[in-house]
Amino acid sequence: MCSALRSLFPVALRAVAPTRAAHGRVRCALPGHFPPTAPLHPCVGAVAWYRTPTLGSGFAVNVCEGKGEEPTVVKVGPRPKPNPISRRFAFSQKSFFPIWSSNLRDTFRRKKKKKLGKGMGGAGGLNLRHYRGSFPRSRTWEGGTHPLFMRVPKWPAAAKQQKKHLEPLNLAKLRYFIERGRLDTRFPITQRHLYESRCVSKIARGVSIFNVNDFPFPYKIDIEVAGADQSSIDMIKAVGGTVTIVYMERVTLRAHVKPWKYEVLPKTARPTMRMVHYLERMKARGATVRYIKPLWLIEEEQRLQTQLRELKGDNAAGMIERLARKKDAGF
Repeated sequence: MCSALRSLFPVALRAVAPTRAAHGRVRCALPGHFPPTAPLHPCVGAVAWYRTPTLGSGFAVNVCEGKGEEPTVVKVGPRPKPNPISRRFAFSQKSFFPIWSSNLRDTFRRKKKKKLGKGMGGAGGLNLRHYRGSFPRSRTWEGGTHPLFMRVPKWPAAAKQQKKHLEPLNLAKLRYFIERGRLDTRFPITQRHLYESRCVSKIARGVSIFNVNDFPFPYKIDIEVAGADQSSIDMIKAVGGTVTIVYMERVTLRAHVKPWKYEVLPKTARPTMRMVHYLERMKARGATVRYIKPLWLIEEEQRLQTQLRELKGDNAAGMIERLARKKDAGF
């Protein structure tokens, strides 16, 4: 008996084997719905065969030996469930997931990218990659390390990016906040009031007021900021207001805006020479400037006052001659 028949119908073979003739051949037929897992041996032929349902437990198989003999009814187990993934145990050879080599895109039709500098696996081997010493190096070549022209920051673009700017505040926006009642014009408006009313979202270096196209400002206010343009100063002073430029460095400004973060408020710092020049320019525009004078500025003012008194005195001619000699000497 062949192994295929033994694997398909183990129960039927045990029932038929004792009555089988020595010279006869077992003829059986498989149901049409049975999974084609293992083909039958060529000696087994299909004669007749039908399915008889038996209370859902399976089906009956008629197995006969030769012609003229009565078939033996053998019960076979229930029909196995199909496997949706494996094609081996499925009723249909058609795949459940239609992803096969027959419906994939032809990836080989795309033009391959040329590989350079990958050794023998690439086009040109090790050549065609910086030309590998075929020509002399440029003046900026430093052996593959970070070159000098890339280590040094650009100028003046890098210097402009590092410049600290003040927070801009449009005079029209300040007027809108006053009209909405979020700022009180009866009291001086400081940078802390501008921050708490959300007129400015943040204050990192200070607030600077600017005006566009001489927008009218009808409210008399006393405002303290870090900077202002000429149009803003003129519009505020035209209605009787004042603009005060107050110098505050980073720590002092933070203590002014958020004093609850400090147990002891820091002292006000003295401005640098560059900031003194900036404050004097604001003073020349017509604004009031408030800052602590540095010691070198106090000494310079005293020296100029002394020279001015000497020029107004009796020895004015000798003073003028002495200043001229110092100028010629380069002092």
